[in-house]
Amino acid sequence: MSTIKAIVLDLDGTLLGSDKSISPRNVQAVKRCFDSGIHIIIATARPPRAANQFVKQFPFVDYMIYYNGALVTCKSKQNERHIPIPLEINQQINTFIELNMPQSIISYEVNDSWYTRKPILDSQCTQFGIRPNDLKPQVVDQHYIDSLSPTKNISSRL
Repeated sequence: MSTIKAIVLDLDGTLLGSDKSISPRNVQAVKRCFDSGIHIIIATARPPRAANQFVKQFPFVDYMIYYNGALVTCKSKQNERHIPIPLEINQQINTFIELNMPQSIISYEVNDSWYTRKPILDSQCTQFGIRPNDLKPQVVDQHYIDSLSPTKNISSRL
């Protein structure tokens, strides 16, 4: 029996190669670890919709850590832990960006939903990490944005 109880693996630069795929060698290595009794935990800065497509190759992964720890899920316990940015701080961030970088687009991740006040044009997609077949954020009004305690804010200067 291994003295290693668990391993935590990042996606980008660890499991995923430069082509954004998981090599057969990595799949086999992770499976061998699991088969030897080691718990596999995936941690990433990505939101669930962007991470789960890769984790399908590892149905035995119980814990997923998204947004650098702001959202943690456990399949076996059927629970999640969400640590949002407090409403007041989100409003302060919005005000600061609007005053100092008015040409910026801010998007807001809340669990696995994505919002923005301004539409993201096709020419701006790469600045937000949006690939051709990815969904864009839902456009909502300022009142809705002000009601959010987001998991993550993303600002891009245009």
